[in-house]
Amino acid sequence: MDRRLFPRALAVLALVATAVTAGAPTATAESPTPAQTRLNATIDAILADSRLVGAQAGVVVVDTTTGQTRYQRNGDRRLVPASNTKLLTSTAALELLGPGHRFTTDVAGGGVRRAGLLSGNLYLRGGGDPTMLAGDYDALAAQVAAEGVRVVTGNLVADDTRYDHTRLGPDWTWDDESYYYAAQVSALTVAPDTDYDAGTVIVHAAPAAGASAPPVVTMTPPNGYLRIDNRAVNEFDFKSKEMTIDQQLKLAEIKALLAIGQELSRIHHNGINPEYDSGN
Repeated sequence: MDRRLFPRALAVLALVATAVTAGAPTATAESPTPAQTRLNATIDAILADSRLVGAQAGVVVVDTTTGQTRYQRNGDRRLVPASNTKLLTSTAALELLGPGHRFTTDVAGGGVRRAGLLSGNLYLRGGGDPTMLAGDYDALAAQVAAEGVRVVTGNLVADDTRYDHTRLGPDWTWDDESYYYAAQVSALTVAPDTDYDAGTVIVHAAPAAGASAPPVVTMTPPNGYLRIDNRAVNEFDFKSKEMTIDQQLKLAEIKALLAIGQELSRIHHNGINPEYDSGN
């Protein structure tokens, strides 16, 4: 079952519900209005899609003005909302922050500056931007240098206090913790590429030049937090390009057979410590 199907269907339901509630007279159980009939038929048709065979769905459409339930099917059934939760999260964010909101990442100096010397700490302050790349942090460093700062006597402090320290959702499945789609939450993160899976690391594995040397394993972005236990093996005739990782909190154990001359393989791993990766 494609997870993307449900959000699309729910988006259609939301649009239909909006059309029905705008200026429509109140329906009664005895004589539903034409708009109510169309709403029922539209949602029933969506839920009857053959791609939903074997799936479970609970749908409730409520008029936000009157509080009246316009449509209900399995509304009391307990289901795991999964990625559908993003619809509610996005709606709440747009309502509270507005469509013009921008997440920022700042650098600030704490101490006394004399010419090119900063006597104090340099603070990297995260604002929750999930699209920060390693190159963006390089650009911030270049801006600091352009301001004339050459020496910092204190520390580089990674400040992620914009968010609290609850790194994992209380209801997240514990055995998903090491995978990229369950990366820890932080106000200061770095994404490995423009897929913007913030707080994750891409592990690359490539065959060595000869069978006697171990395959080459690298990480994007490079970091000193995640430890690699490379148990991959070179093979001349092995055709599969699959690579698997037995993932633990701070260890990625690479197990693969990589053919000599084979193209690069890659897999995502949870970066585990967002502010560590951002500040190093």
